[in-house]
Amino acid sequence: MDLKTRLDASIALSFLREHPAFCNQGGDSICNGLWFMMMPCCKHGISEDAGKRGITVYQGDVNFSKFNDLLVEQWDEADLSHPSDILHVEVPYERMYGEPWSYDHMEYWYELTFFVFEGDPWDKKESWKMENYGRYGGVDGGGNSFEEMLINAASEVKKIFGDYQMYHSFYTEDELINQKTVEPMFSVPCVDRVGYSQIIFNDKYVHVNDGLINLRWLKWFMGTEYAKKNWDFSYTEWNGYIDKLNNEPEKRKELLRKCKLDNAI
Repeated sequence: MDLKTRLDASIALSFLREHPAFCNQGGDSICNGLWFMMMPCCKHGISEDAGKRGITVYQGDVNFSKFNDLLVEQWDEADLSHPSDILHVEVPYERMYGEPWSYDHMEYWYELTFFVFEGDPWDKKESWKMENYGRYGGVDGGGNSFEEMLINAASEVKKIFGDYQMYHSFYTEDELINQKTVEPMFSVPCVDRVGYSQIIFNDKYVHVNDGLINLRWLKWFMGTEYAKKNWDFSYTEWNGYIDKLNNEPEKRKELLRKCKLDNAI
C-alpha cells in the first residue's frame, strides 16, 4: 500500500474521531459509533455468510420473476394470496451464479451511528455521561482495505454530516476569544510543601462542552436536505434538546463579555 493512502487514512481517522456527530466520550477503539467488520468475499463481492444462507432478491428487481418457484417454498399460502406483500426471496448462491462460493478477497465494512446529546449542554459533567447521548443510524459502506474503509467513511460523513470538528467548529466569537486568551489552569506554589506546586483551575476560563457543540451541530444538520428527508419524524424531539441552547447561564455570559472587553483592541 502506498504512503499517500496510509496518510489519508490517518487523516480520515482523526476526522471521524473529532466530528461533533460522533465525539461523545464513548472511547470506542476506532471512533464513537463506528461498527466495523472484516468479511471474506467472492469475486462478486458476496460475503461468505451470504453465500451460505443465500442471496436476497427483492421484489422490483429485474430478476425477481426468475425465482417464482422459490416463493412457494419460502412463503405460506396466506402470503402467496397477496403477491404484492412478498418483499423478497432467498436464492441459493449456486443458482444465482452457477458455481459454489469461493474466496476471492477481503472486504472491510462499517456502519456509523451518530449521536444526539439529550442532557444539559451547559453542565460539563453531563457531557461525560454516555447515557445522555441518543444513538441514531448513520451511513454504511466499506472498502478493500482497512485504510480504504476509513477514507470512504470520512468521505461519506463529510457529505452527509458536514466537514466539522469538535474542537474547531461551532464556537461563538466570544468563546474563541476566551479559548485563545485564557489559560484553563495554572500552577501555584504549595503553601505547606516547599518546592512543590499544585494545579489550579482558572475560573475565568469558559468550557465549551462536547454536548453543547453536538447540539449546535444538530441544529445545522436539521437544516440539511438529507436530515429533512430521512429524520423529519425526530424533529419534535430534537427541537426539545436544541431549546436548551437558550438557557446559557448568566455567569457564563458575563465571563465571556468581560473577556471580550479585556481583549478589545
